[in-house]
Amino acid sequence: MCLNKTILLFLLLTFLPTAQAYSFLGLGGRAEQKATIAAVREASSKGDYDTVIELSEEFFTRNINAPKRRLKRIYLLLGNAYKNRGDYDKALLTYSEAREFYPKDIDLNLALADIYVVGELTDKAVEVYKNILKLDKDNNPAKLGLARAYLSEGLSIRASDLFEEYINNKGETNGLVYYDYALSKFMANDYNKALSLAQEAASFGETADIIFLIAKIYKAQGEEKKAFDTIKLASQMDKTRNDILLLRGLWLAYDEDYQAEALEIANNYLKDKPQSQLANFIKFLANKRAGDNTEASKNLKAITSSEGNGFTKQVALKLTENKKNKKNKNN
Repeated sequence: MCLNKTILLFLLLTFLPTAQAYSFLGLGGRAEQKATIAAVREASSKGDYDTVIELSEEFFTRNINAPKRRLKRIYLLLGNAYKNRGDYDKALLTYSEAREFYPKDIDLNLALADIYVVGELTDKAVEVYKNILKLDKDNNPAKLGLARAYLSEGLSIRASDLFEEYINNKGETNGLVYYDYALSKFMANDYNKALSLAQEAASFGETADIIFLIAKIYKAQGEEKKAFDTIKLASQMDKTRNDILLLRGLWLAYDEDYQAEALEIANNYLKDKPQSQLANFIKFLANKRAGDNTEASKNLKAITSSEGNGFTKQVALKLTENKKNKKNKNN
């Protein structure tokens, strides 16, 4: 059998042109491999992901015995192409396959973890990030990735410790890193540190998210006026953020001095989204605080009769039940 393979190889190399023989055997030459990798990189830089995929698949067919470093580059470029096309399943498959061949390669493990994050497979991402840190305990991208994974799971103290390690280890810092670090401190109820970090994040450039977080920190600290002014600024910075707008309305509705403004926010919102339970709840609170029980009852009814069974409706149903019980008791 071995002799037959040797004869076949001899015949191929003797009677076929070199390029054809190597192609037949899956043994593309060094120059060809380098040229293909360069072409794949160029296509990737131009966002031509169809070409990246086509050339990468051809590379694997023609170069099964290529050096590991070249195969790894193609795996990374191919996975990235699938990721950028939004084909996360194929990206995950590509990186997983590559990791089977190169289990200790940091770049491939980071790429795999990032895909897990995109697919909201946080447990898997955490596992991969931890493995990377076993291979390289000072790997900053893995520390940052693990910190953010913990943050998304609500593990604020673990996340906070890793953000601190990342920054102390001279990881690349920007507004988003400090924002995430501030958020982890806010979730851990360390409001003074959270405020300091959020202000540091804002020094890189203010965003609605950062200003919104600062507003929530002020509210948690009992700084009502600062909280109201800051959340108003956040809402003005991004008028598409209904979450900011409605929370502002909710805060205002609880305060006796701002009920008219709360009603204005809720009424304007209900013009476009008349079924909004939260906007109706803002109206209920504002009217109740103003002593207009008739309008407050109408608002409560609008919530309880609407579709869905979310938290706001559950609160409204409970208030309605309490109101009935109180009435029956008085009778």
